[in-house]
Parts: sequence; structure tokens; C-alpha cells
Amino acid sequence: MTSQPIVPCPYRSLSAFREEHAPFFFGREAFTEKLVSATQQCSLVAVIGASGSGKSSVVFAGLIPHLRQQGNWQIASFSPGRRPLYALADAMISVLKPQESEIDWMVRARKLATELQQNPKVLRHVVTAITENNTNRRLLLVADQFEELYTLCSDFQERAHFLESLLEAVHHAPNFTLVLTLRADFLENALSYRPFADALQYGVLMLPSMNHQELRDAIQKPAQMMNVQIESGLAERILDDVAGEPGILPLLEFTLTQLWTKQRNGLLTLMDYVQIGGVGLSLAKYAEEVYAQLSSADQQQVQRVFLQLVRPGEGTEDTRRQATLAEVGQYNEDVIERLTAARLLIVTQGWITGERTVEIAHEALIREWQRLRHWIEIDRSFLIWQERLRALVHQWLASGKDDGALLRGIPLAEAEDWLQQGRDFSEVERDFIQQSLALRKQEQRRQQQSQLEQWLSVAAAIVGLVTSVLSVLLSLSSAALPLYGILVFIVITAVLLITYFVVPKLYLSIRNSLSRNVLINNQDTNQLEQVIAQNARQLERCADVVTISTVYQRLTHSQMESPANLLIRTFGNISENVEVALNQGTAYHQRLALKSIRDKLDVELQALISSSYKYPVLFRPIAHSWRAIITNYVEQLAKTTELRQEIDSPYITGVPLTEQQEIFTGRTDIGTRIEQLLLDRRRPPLLLYGQRRMGKTSLLNNLGRLLPNTIIPMFVDLQGAPSSASDHAGFLYNLAKGMVNSAKRQSALTLPSLTREALPTDPFTSFNEWLDDVEHALGQNTALLALDEFEVLDSAITKGRFDEQDVLGMLRHLIQHRPRFKVLLAGSHTIEEYQRWASYLINVQVVHISYLKEDEARQLIEYPVKDFTLRYEPDAVKRVLQLTRCHPFLVQLLCGEIVALKNEQDPSVRRLATMADVEAAVPEALSSGSFFFADIQNNQVDAAGLVILRLLAAQGEGAIVSRSTTLQQLPDVSESAFELLLQRELIEEVGEGFRFQVELIRCWFAQ
Repeated sequence: MTSQPIVPCPYRSLSAFREEHAPFFFGREAFTEKLVSATQQCSLVAVIGASGSGKSSVVFAGLIPHLRQQGNWQIASFSPGRRPLYALADAMISVLKPQESEIDWMVRARKLATELQQNPKVLRHVVTAITENNTNRRLLLVADQFEELYTLCSDFQERAHFLESLLEAVHHAPNFTLVLTLRADFLENALSYRPFADALQYGVLMLPSMNHQELRDAIQKPAQMMNVQIESGLAERILDDVAGEPGILPLLEFTLTQLWTKQRNGLLTLMDYVQIGGVGLSLAKYAEEVYAQLSSADQQQVQRVFLQLVRPGEGTEDTRRQATLAEVGQYNEDVIERLTAARLLIVTQGWITGERTVEIAHEALIREWQRLRHWIEIDRSFLIWQERLRALVHQWLASGKDDGALLRGIPLAEAEDWLQQGRDFSEVERDFIQQSLALRKQEQRRQQQSQLEQWLSVAAAIVGLVTSVLSVLLSLSSAALPLYGILVFIVITAVLLITYFVVPKLYLSIRNSLSRNVLINNQDTNQLEQVIAQNARQLERCADVVTISTVYQRLTHSQMESPANLLIRTFGNISENVEVALNQGTAYHQRLALKSIRDKLDVELQALISSSYKYPVLFRPIAHSWRAIITNYVEQLAKTTELRQEIDSPYITGVPLTEQQEIFTGRTDIGTRIEQLLLDRRRPPLLLYGQRRMGKTSLLNNLGRLLPNTIIPMFVDLQGAPSSASDHAGFLYNLAKGMVNSAKRQSALTLPSLTREALPTDPFTSFNEWLDDVEHALGQNTALLALDEFEVLDSAITKGRFDEQDVLGMLRHLIQHRPRFKVLLAGSHTIEEYQRWASYLINVQVVHISYLKEDEARQLIEYPVKDFTLRYEPDAVKRVLQLTRCHPFLVQLLCGEIVALKNEQDPSVRRLATMADVEAAVPEALSSGSFFFADIQNNQVDAAGLVILRLLAAQGEGAIVSRSTTLQQLPDVSESAFELLLQRELIEEVGEGFRFQVELIRCWFAQ
């Protein structure tokens, strides 16, 4: 009898159901209806459930097919991955320009990712363009596996820009809905960012486990669709096996997929189900079968690959880790291909970055495959340590591979031990450890040299003593012979001292120096020359700025000591800096960054030209070539801007100004005030108080410009990593890290680092000991610890993550007992509004930051940067000042829109801004700055305040409404509502009445 051929399998193994699999997706019909309804009503919907609950499947095979049937939806989807802004840009370009070639697609997506990083409103504009240019008027954006934002993206700034962009579109883009899927154990991460937590309030759908009937449908109905029978009793057996098991769906689908291959004449049998191990053992059994088919050598490689793809949990479940193929590239690529073919690994490639990544197919494999569990347990201590090492490596790379971020002391000894054991490291991790070891060796040599000089000084002193004694002896008469014997004794003793102490030290120092020279001379010079030649060829092949920006990824770093290694690292750093420059949002900022890189190349060229050593001679033509390429590209950017006769816009809104940005202006009065208070012998803590977007963070970023060199700013943004830490050790580690980075960035001062390993047992004692080292490094200078957004730390204390007495007590102790340290808090609230802070910090001196001075605002309007080509009519400048009242954010917002408006005009009138141009830019400024105005409306005033603002706004520009009129029209409004608006600097008292302080804000509320 001929066997019936096996029809295609309707089950999905370890993969999620996609849109094309919708006909076989059963069991989630009721939840899908709720999801469809929520998507039509809300601009943000979060599907939250346990790992393995089917979140992705219900969105792609449930929601999306229903919306397709409605006919009025455009749909884009992505997963955040390591670079969420790039993934988001790729998704948007797929809808905005679906017909573009792959090259054009990549270029557009990369440009869009850069723009998203610069300005959160860009996504909203892209969404609007999509909905207006397509007959399908609504846009659905699906952010699948949203937890990747917290597990894979290690760049906090990119994460923040990503969330801000999404929220801007959610709040203001018409006909737009964002649907995201999120593992329930990462909900706390999502809620830690308050604006995102607020947005989630009304659109959360919790995905429960399937009930008995839903599971039965998921098992039986796909088979029925393919005319395949399920043997009597099999469905009940499977249901019994999965009952009450959380996150079971991937194992269920995998088991059914395996069972499908065992069918006989269109029948799935209970016997085959038992043979493959059932739901509980099928995946582990399959993985074991794949493993058994490999050679012994390949099995060892499999173990090494899988261990590099696991993130060990510390009090949580182990999870999968995404790694680049370059990170696991030292392993047999054939093994990775075979594991991918067996569906145990997944290899993907980013459209924009071109980076290929590999990860375990599903975390169920980590839970169920006992061999892998055994490997993890054996290597758990190393894997946990390696995760911490990766964080340190990321910090090192972010610092530009600064020596201050390298390992030292016990952490370095631990890394050296793991390295000597032959543990698996990626190339960059190995380079990090090797450079740390090289730095230690350099420091040891310096120490030995210092000791040698000390012993030589001692020897010289003793020789001098002996010489003096001999001189005295020669001058003695016979009557002084008794004294002669004493002096002879002294001479003999001195000689013995020299012989016993000094000579051995000199011998050891000389021997060590000779040993080092022999070691270097005996290195494998042939191998070193090959590596240097290979790197030189890679650098020589760079024909344009794009290849220069990526060549650092292809350089090979030798572990041998050589002057050429320093040159290779220098070119690698320049390559990375070029990549960063090309990612700048505007041609102006690209040119600015590339000019800085060209200046660095000039410095390197001078050093190369002055050296006759063979390696500088080898790399000198490469430096010349790179400089010419970068110079030509800068000139091309300038010519393109000139040909288009466009005005470069230097204005930056939405993000603080850094110390590198020329546009920062004014605030010298505040710098002087801070300097005066720092000289107060009482050492009072300072509070930099001002409303939102007044430029507090920009000021803190630029304190190094305003204060004398003897004051070292240590700026830490508490809205970032410190306050998001889960314990005191994490808080103090991130606080110290921010202090070290800021001192290096603003004052070029290298402080000792504080490692996480030094903190877990007694974090505050370790931190206090670290401060001793910092004070030593400060010398005679004073440290200004500036903590921005102190309210965020207060919120973390309220939530119980940190202990009030420990954290605030530490700050009080710092103020009272460390005279080298001054503390400055920055925020939009007074200390009195946070009573717990007032009880710890006494005699706080407030520095109020508000509007710019008029001359400062005029400079920001007319001369924001050197060679600014837009000129204003006097009345136009006056109107900008009237509309903004010299508010720093609003001046930049309005002027940026004026530049954009002028660039759209005919070149003959482009260079002069008129009163009409200013008025035409106002609606655009209200639109593009809506996130600022909406924050006032939603977060800074209460309901009573909102009523008052709308009443005042309706009266027109500059109108003053008397107190009696206001109370007559708003009888239910209390006096405290007016006081809050006055405190928030939204209104002001004029005589017996009130009016808006800033006209642009009034215009928003008058809409």
C-alpha cells in the first residue's frame, strides 16, 4: 500500500505566526476582537504577556489580517534590536518609499535614523506624509518584541530618542496607531520612563494563557484545515501535558511540528507523540539529536557558540542574547550554518547597518534543553562576569577608548585569569583586556624607574657621606686617633649598607629592563609584520568617507607590543569618529564634526612627518589620503549648500546643548553667581531652579566654559542610568561613572574609576573610599557635583528602590565633611516642594535660571554661529523678542522655523528675514514645538490652571484681565491656582490683573 504524501505543516515550530499564516491561527479569536477594537480607538496599544504566550502571533496573524480586510490601513512593523532608531527608520521607509532600490532604501533609512536622533518630531512628520500621500489613510506601526529596547540596546541616549519619537507621533500624528508587544517581566522597565508610562495608561491589553477550549482549537483546527486526522485520545493527552504550564505555546507548536513529520497516511498518532518525547521533552530531544550528529570538534564549537548567546540571569530567568557574527566569528561558520538550518539558531541581517546577527531561536530552548542548562550552570560565574565586562567594554568604547576606562587592580587580575584559562572572548573584549594589561605594564615600568631613581639618590647620599668622612680623616692630627677608629667604623658600615641594599636593587632593575628587551626582541616579528601589512592595506583601500567610516570594523588588533598598534588604533578611532559625523542631522553639523576630525589628522600628520621610523613612514601616505578625502567631502557639502543657496540652520530644539556646540550663548551672570556661592565658607548646597526648557541641562553641560579652571564640573543626569538602577550599588556605580566622564569631557581631568565589583558588599563605604582617591586626583581644585533632574531620584526613593537615609545621608555627609566637593542640584521644583530633601540639605542657596537677557537673545537670533548668513530686519528681530520673551527654547524653535521657511523661498529674497516671515513661522513653531506646549498643558498645570490660561489666552495678545473679572467669570477657582501659574512663570501680575508672560505660549492656548 502506497503511503500518502505529507502535506505542508500548518504549525509554526519555534517561530511566531505571521500574516501569511493567518488561516491556520486559532485559539485567540476573542482576544483578537478586543485588540482590533483597541487599535481603532487608541493611538497606543500595548499587548503584554509572558514569554511564550503568543504576543507576536496574535498581532501578526490576528490583528493585521482583520485590518487588511477593512482596506484603509497602511502597516509597517519592526523589532527594536540593538539600534532601535535604525530599525524604526527602516520600517518607515518601507511604507514611505516602497519602490526604491535597495541602495536608495538604505541611504534614506540611514538619513532618517540620524534625523530621528536629532529631533523627536521627525517621526510625526513622516507619519503625516505617509497618511496624506496614500489612499489608505491610517497607519499602523507594530513594534514587536519591545523588550529588546532594554535587553539589546545599551545606548541610553538612543533609547531615550527612540521613546520620545514614538510618543511625539502617538500624541500628535493624525490617523496613527502604535501597537507594541512586550514581555510582562519588562513592564517595570517601560514604566520607569514617566512620559511613556503615562501614555500606556489607557491602551494596555494583558494577554492571558489560553483556556482549555482555545488550546484544543490551536491543536485540532490547523490539522483539520489540511485534512489530517488526530488520533482519538491524542488531543486529550496533549491538553493534559500543557495544562497549567505558563509560556507553553512555543513548545506546543514545536511538538506538533515534529509530530507532523511522523504522520502516517494523514494520521497523527499517540504512539509517535510519545516517541518524540511529548510537549515536555520534544524540543530537548530534537536539540540532542542535532547535537549527536556533529563531530566531536563541532560539538565543542556548539557549546562555545550557545554560551555566547545566553545572558545569564541574576535572580531572573536566563535569556537569549543577540550577538554579531563578528563576535562569534572565531567559531566554525559551518557549525552556525548547520544550527541555523536546524532552526536552533536564527541569523538576520540589518538593512541599514548591514550587520549580521545570530541568536537562539527561542528562549524555550534555554529552559528545556538540559545539556545547554548544564553548560550554563558550569560556566555561570564566567558568563555573569563576562556580561559585566561587556558593560565596561561599552563604556570604554563610548569614551573613545580612553585609558581611564581600562581595567585596573583586582578586576584586571580577574580578567587576566579568565584570559589565561582560554575562555571565549570577542575580539573587542580581548583587545580591551590586552590594552589594560599593557597599561599595567607601562605603569609598572614607570614605578620601577621611579624606584631606581630613588635608590640612586640614596646611593649618591651615602657616597657623599663616605667622601665627607674621608675628608675629615685626612685632616685629623695624631691626637685625634681615637676618633679615627670611630670614623673608620662609619666608613665600613656605609660600604656594607651600599653593598647590601643598593647594589641588589640596581642589579634587579637592570636585569628586569634587560629581560623586557629580550622578550620584545623574541616576539614573532613575522606574524606582527603580517598583521600590520594587512591593516595598512585595509586603510589604503578607503576611497571615500563612507568606506573610511566603516573600516574600523575590519581592522585586526595584534596582541603583541608594537608602536604600530598605537597607529592602527588611532586610525580606527578616526574611522569611528567619521561614522558619527556622517550620522549628524544636518550638513552644517556634519561639516563641523568632519572639520574637527581633519584637525586631529593634521596633528597625527605632524607626528608622522617628524618621524623616520619605518611604521610612521608606512602610514604617512594613508593619513595624507584620508585628510584629502575628508577635506573634499567637506567642500562638497559646502558647495551643495551654496548651489542650493540654502541657509545652514544651527538651531537645536528638544535636546540640551553640549560643550561642543557653538550656539550656546550667554548665562555668564549665572556662572558668576555660582562661582561666588562656591567661595562661601559655609559650603551651602546650591539649587539651579528654573522651568522646563529654560536651558538648565545646557548650562550644566557648558559649566566648564563659565567657571574658572580650578572648579571641575562633574555633571550627572539623574534622569539616566543612576536613578534607573535597581540597587544602591548600581546607583553609586553609575553616579561615579557620570562624574568620571564629565570631568574628562569638560576639564580634561582623568579621575580613578570605580568598578561594580568593588561595590556589592558595602557600596557606600566603597564609594566613600573612592571619593578619597578622587580628592587626591583633584589636587588643589574644587569639584562641583551637579545633579540634574533631582526629582527623578526622589521618585526612585519613593518607589522604594533606594533608601532615603542612605542616599540623602550620603549627600549631606559629602557636603559637610568633604571641603573639596560642592553640590549643585538642578530641577524645575524648589526644595520646599520636596520635604525630605529640605530635612537633609540645610541652607540651600537658589540660583534662578529664567529668560535670556535681551542682548543674549539678539545674539542667538542674529549671530548664533560664526558666518551665519541670514539677516533680519530690525522689526523682525523685535517681533521674535516679543513672541518669545527671550525664552531660550522658544527663540531656537521660532528661529529654526524661520530658517526652514526662508530655504523654501526664492534665493533672491532668502537671505533677509522680514516681519512677515516671522509671523508665517509662528504656526509652524506651534506645530513642531507641540511637545513643549502639550507638556505645559498636561503636566505643569491642574484643571483650574488650565481654565485660567484659556480665559487669558482668549483675550488676545498682551491683554490684561483684572483679578475681579477673573474671579467673577471663574468663581470656583481658588487663589492657589493663580499662585501655581505664577510660580511656573506662565502668567504675571500687572497692576490688579494678570496676563501671559510669553506670547507664543498664549497663542498655543488660544488655538
